[in-house]
Amino acid sequence: MSPIVVVENLTKDYAGPSKSVRRAVDDVSFHVNEQEIFGIVGESGSGKTTVARVLLRLTRPTGGHVSVAGIDPWSASREDRRRYHEVIQVVFQDPYSSMDPRMRIGAVVTEGLRSRRTHDRPVPTVAELLDLVGLPASYERMYPHELSGGQRQRAAIARALAMGPQVLVADEPVSALDVSMRGQVLNLLTSLQVELGLTVLFISHDLGIVQQMCNRVAVMHNGRIVETGDPVETFENPSDPYTQRLVASVPRIPVS
Repeated sequence: MSPIVVVENLTKDYAGPSKSVRRAVDDVSFHVNEQEIFGIVGESGSGKTTVARVLLRLTRPTGGHVSVAGIDPWSASREDRRRYHEVIQVVFQDPYSSMDPRMRIGAVVTEGLRSRRTHDRPVPTVAELLDLVGLPASYERMYPHELSGGQRQRAAIARALAMGPQVLVADEPVSALDVSMRGQVLNLLTSLQVELGLTVLFISHDLGIVQQMCNRVAVMHNGRIVETGDPVETFENPSDPYTQRLVASVPRIPVS
């Protein structure tokens, strides 16, 4: 398979106090193949979400290069940038904070379709999108606060899929949910990845979930990737001292 996401020598600096510089991402390189679930795991502050924000064109990199489906979002034309946001979409950790509470779910799910330019396949209806994520069509007229956390996350996934993306960034997509809902949303993401042929960049601090979900994993620490490989092999036989400490801090990692 050929890479659809390419990250090369990515660096991101933030200004600190007294003209100091904090390096959040330090010379990070990796690629994600088509229809692969690629995990990035690390503790809070490791830089994993910053990498995602650069790919989503939310944070400008200090150095390096990123591309998705051959498009560099930071040097692309306006038209290519529009196409880029159809190619890559995101599911955030907290769906409620990313939804306008005054909008009904039907409007939330389809709000991005007005800017969709790719018409090589039919534009989905609200009912089709809700059905895709296991929600009844009647939820179209409900407001975000009327849904449970798991239902809101399903609606957020439907909104991302409305654009017909090739790549889905899932940034801690179940960490805000209770235990009973986590498995359901993870199973949904897995089935959608297969059904739609999606490539998924799965960001998490939970080693067990990453081992269960992902084909490959990169471990980040202090802004750098310290280890990359098969999740089972990486977590059962870690070679980097940081990965060893990370694995040792987890009571038990379930094997899928």
